[in-house]
Amino acid sequence: MTNPLQHIIQKSPTLSALNLFQHRSILDLENNFTKTFVLSPLNKKIIAAITLAVCINQKNHNLLYLLKDNHVLPHLEINEQNEIIAIVATMNMNNNLYSFKHNIQNKTYEDMPSGLNMSQFVNPIIGKNLMEIIALVVSNLNHCTACTQHHEEKCLKLGIQSETVYQSIQLSSFLKNLCVFDFLKV
Repeated sequence: MTNPLQHIIQKSPTLSALNLFQHRSILDLENNFTKTFVLSPLNKKIIAAITLAVCINQKNHNLLYLLKDNHVLPHLEINEQNEIIAIVATMNMNNNLYSFKHNIQNKTYEDMPSGLNMSQFVNPIIGKNLMEIIALVVSNLNHCTACTQHHEEKCLKLGIQSETVYQSIQLSSFLKNLCVFDFLKV
């Protein structure tokens, strides 16, 4: 099996060009990939779920396909994949609404209920812990302070260690960085 990051670099015209003259950003990518994927203390299912969520949230399907093709993502059941996509969609809806409520800081809006359905949060197939990690990661990516704070608190209340929370954000930050190079040709 080819090193997944090397395969991504080969498929990306921008990364290939940077790699030709050994640009220091390639070394950063290699080190960050090793840290967040290869040596990560996160379990493979969390890594797979966060990877799927970030690629969907950042609308980078090329990177997602490359990671799947290179077996970076362990097998997620189709119903788990679909639920993660639904969580990302719902969090985008919530992040948009709650960012408005938080940014405007008008008491009138703060007291209004969201009025939007979110039934997949009741009994998630992927479990409450993973659902909250995904909700946290997506809220952070979408810069929704209120939702990020809410989901970080929920993670800790569920017994998720602060190190796991931080490593999840670290992984999603690296993946967002990788998504910027979205000139991938698959």
